[in-house]
Amino acid sequence: MTRKSWQALQPGDLIDVVAPGSAIDLETVKQSLEVLSSWGFVPRFESSQIQPHPFCSNSHENRFQYLKKALFSKDSKAIWCLRGGYGSIHLIPALEKLKTIPQKPKLVIGYSDISSLHLFLNQKWKWMSLHAPLIEGLRSGRTELQHLQELKYVLLGNEKEVVQDLIPMNSKAQKLRWKKSQLVGGNLCTLQSHLGTGLHPRWKKKVIAFEDIGERGYRIDRMLEHFRQARVFDGCEAVVFGEFVGSQEKDGRDLSEVALEEFAQKAPCPVFRGLEMGHGTRNRPWFFGSSLEIVGGSQAQIVVQTGVQNP
Repeated sequence: MTRKSWQALQPGDLIDVVAPGSAIDLETVKQSLEVLSSWGFVPRFESSQIQPHPFCSNSHENRFQYLKKALFSKDSKAIWCLRGGYGSIHLIPALEKLKTIPQKPKLVIGYSDISSLHLFLNQKWKWMSLHAPLIEGLRSGRTELQHLQELKYVLLGNEKEVVQDLIPMNSKAQKLRWKKSQLVGGNLCTLQSHLGTGLHPRWKKKVIAFEDIGERGYRIDRMLEHFRQARVFDGCEAVVFGEFVGSQEKDGRDLSEVALEEFAQKAPCPVFRGLEMGHGTRNRPWFFGSSLEIVGGSQAQIVVQTGVQNP
């Protein structure tokens, strides 16, 4: 099914900032919003979104209401998530119960825990969404400057595609010559939590991108094996791994690469690594639900369309 495109932003456009997951202190919010303002955009953030809660930025009901308000707001052009952490999964049942959806799709931006929203928007509403730094990641040093500059250009409609060289991880990836598909995915752990639910991932004929943080090798192996046994990878075009950071064992070893390599040998599809996406400083803008071209072999590469419509 054709995915709905989004309209390029212009200086002066209003961006709603929401906190569907965890909270951060208001001083950090202020510093991050100043970066967004320096790009020429007008961020709108209600500080009442941040309230005491044991896990999240606010109660589940209140977080949903703020997100709903942003989705249906007629004066904002995009929705940018404040932080990942935990909590977006609790908003999915309420989103599924909405009797109407916004007439015009908005670009929802974020990653990590926001993968729940990406999955919902891509799969249920057929919207494109943007896997990119969160609002808190706009501060100095959190994301490489060149990637923030690329993100700004993309939002302004100055880039039509994002290109990345890849490294094949199995024979299927070596033999893949050319394939046209769509990009989906996000945070491995977050997406695993939707298996068997009403938002069970359905990724046939898709290219799936994964990243994660703080997961040791055996846990990465277990999640990928769970996906494999749930037959989520059956019929998908490829799996592409981003960064897996903070995966050290108690003795300092990092076995994440071992887990990825073992999966690649069992996977029913081509598997690649090298996508600059994740919790490190290299986090480029990747459009989920967008069309792409991927090739394997010695010159493996992925080319993802931004799907932007210029005003």
